[in-house]
Amino acid sequence: MKKLYPTLGVLCLLYPVMAMVLYIAHSQTPNEIDYSGVKIDNSLNDWLMTTIYDNLVNGGAVALFVAASAACFYMSFRNRYQY
Repeated sequence: MKKLYPTLGVLCLLYPVMAMVLYIAHSQTPNEIDYSGVKIDNSLNDWLMTTIYDNLVNGGAVALFVAASAACFYMSFRNRYQY
């Protein structure tokens, strides 16, 4: 079980990293794009990013996964230095 703690800690950090990437993509998606002086409607991409962000990112889940990751890394370091 000692060797499983760091792996679980890294796996628990994947969701917060994914949530951060989705937040950045969601916040940077415009409704319109100005391409060579021509306005291009980007509402489909904006709707898609908003839908993905709203359905996949949850602040409580991010906090839970960060806490679980910290606990796994703590258990890993605690078990490594016990005599």
